[in-house]
Amino acid sequence: MTKIKKIPILIIIIAVLSLFSAWILYPDYMSDDAFIHAGFINGLIDHHGFYFGNNLTYGITSPLWTLICAAFVKLTSSPTVITIRLLSGLFTFLSIYGFYLLLKRVKITPFLIVTAVFSLAFNAYLLRWYLTGMEVGAAIFLIIFGFYLFLCENNKKKSFLAGLMLGCASIVRPEAI
Repeated sequence: MTKIKKIPILIIIIAVLSLFSAWILYPDYMSDDAFIHAGFINGLIDHHGFYFGNNLTYGITSPLWTLICAAFVKLTSSPTVITIRLLSGLFTFLSIYGFYLLLKRVKITPFLIVTAVFSLAFNAYLLRWYLTGMEVGAAIFLIIFGFYLFLCENNKKKSFLAGLMLGCASIVRPEAI
């Protein structure tokens, strides 16, 4: 197998090791935002609206993340905290692999691709958020794949999806704007 063909396997290993590192370094860490998301998810499931602590609210900062997580909690009937942590990890994995695909699309050398992906996967600031239940991984995923689709062949469907993904990123994490 040539070196170039081994890169996707290396990227998957990097992504898995990154998630494992986050789990080892921050096994019980749950940020206040993730706690708030869990409260809104439970309120949405229990009261059929955006409730937090039995109080109806008129808005939240990450509505799409809350709706995605609530749907998975409802579908799997698993505890909210476990579900949002698993979703955070899944989107983190997809973000890391998607970053590889994006860099490959813009024809960066294999060495720089691996270096850049490693830098994202083990970024000390992001590593802390990867498995907490935060929406960071989902926002990064939407931005990366939005740009990836934007760089694909000029195609109305892909351009529309790119815009949709980039727009959705802002209702997953407001800073994506």
